[in-house]
Amino acid sequence: MNLMDFVGNAASGGLLGLLGSGITGVISLFQAKNQFTHDEAMGDLELKRIAANSDAQSKLSADQLKVVMEQGANTAFTASQVGGNPSMGNVPPFIAGILALWRPLLTAVLIAYSLYVYPTSDQATQTFIVQSYVTAGSAAVLWWFGSRQLQRMAPGKPSNSSSS
Repeated sequence: MNLMDFVGNAASGGLLGLLGSGITGVISLFQAKNQFTHDEAMGDLELKRIAANSDAQSKLSADQLKVVMEQGANTAFTASQVGGNPSMGNVPPFIAGILALWRPLLTAVLIAYSLYVYPTSDQATQTFIVQSYVTAGSAAVLWWFGSRQLQRMAPGKPSNSSSS
């Protein structure tokens, strides 16, 4: 082995080392690019996860709000029943029964009386009785259904139909 072989071996080793470093650099660039793409994709997934979690929390909050509103409505209904129904107060049950039946009994008596008077009345009175029935009936029906629709459309109250 002479000096030129030695220098040639050293030079070829150096060139192979440079070639290896270049290949390693190129591979490192591809790895860095792939890592960046991977990190970017993971970041997008994390943002989607956070958004999904936020949506789930808002739906949960909406459901919790609905439950709280329903509980409030039930409490208000119970309170109105206590206020409007003496049987829940300190009234004897017999008196509470009479008071609970007073409105239906009064309505039935007034209807029976008007039906008793109707056949023996003149034309103007009969027309007035019919007009009164129509007015009272339509007012009761529209009041009932109108108030139900207004309750459904009240601000802040979720509708009964779920749009999930």
